[in-house]
Amino acid sequence: MKKVIICLFTFALVMIGCVSTTSKKTNSESKVIEIGVDDAIAKIQKKQSFVLLVTRKQCEYCEAMLEMLKETINDHNLVIYDTIMRDDTVEHLNEDVDKLKAYLDRPDQTPHYYYIKNGEVADAQKGYTQFQPDRFWEWVAKNDLEGMK
Repeated sequence: MKKVIICLFTFALVMIGCVSTTSKKTNSESKVIEIGVDDAIAKIQKKQSFVLLVTRKQCEYCEAMLEMLKETINDHNLVIYDTIMRDDTVEHLNEDVDKLKAYLDRPDQTPHYYYIKNGEVADAQKGYTQFQPDRFWEWVAKNDLEGMK
């Protein structure tokens, strides 16, 4: 009888140890910060390192990606700078694209995200699909960008 009680007690301890009581951590410093095209160019010219997301208001894929980021950003340690190109008129859009083209490849294809390292594009990827929502975070992991502010 003593052995049975010891076995049950040991089993109970093992089971208690297997149950996780920690809550999911969120990172309050992680966020998506909206900046203008000129602000993005200034950060590049200052040779800063950051993650740049180029979006447009009238882009459904951009909206879907931003919604995904809103839901998942706190699970990561990253600040993303979102430069929203003005697409209220063709002239405004062309003006913003032309400004960014001096520094970025194909900023007209949105959403487009860039790893800017010391003012230079180190890596870039474009597009978003709801069928591959983790594609952006896989790109972040590939470039070891967690912790970048």
